[in-house]
Amino acid sequence: MKSQVLFDKLAEAVREQGPSMMKAGNAVFRIEVEDAGHQGVFLLDLKNGKGSAWVLMAGGNTRSDVTVKIFDDDMWAICQGKFTGKDAFMMNKLRVKGSDELVDRLFGIIDNVMAFEA
Repeated sequence: MKSQVLFDKLAEAVREQGPSMMKAGNAVFRIEVEDAGHQGVFLLDLKNGKGSAWVLMAGGNTRSDVTVKIFDDDMWAICQGKFTGKDAFMMNKLRVKGSDELVDRLFGIIDNVMAFEA
């Protein structure tokens, strides 16, 4: 799963930049990579404690403020800067449950941690 690179970078960023990420996010984000099975559900908690990021195991359920559902290749294309989260939504490559504002925050965070890495 290509999105694992993103998940790893988000987790590392939370460990290294927790307070600034908490300020930027102030929400619990759920990313579901639809074609990755149980390994493709990632939680980014930038609302509670010092922040945390983890893969949600099968059957686990954690409340999130926003949920984004996307396929692995499309998430990777966003990570590489081929199109934005808004573009993905307009192209019907992204499904969202929750606030558009929070989705914008999430993709701003993703842009910052990925820095358009190939």
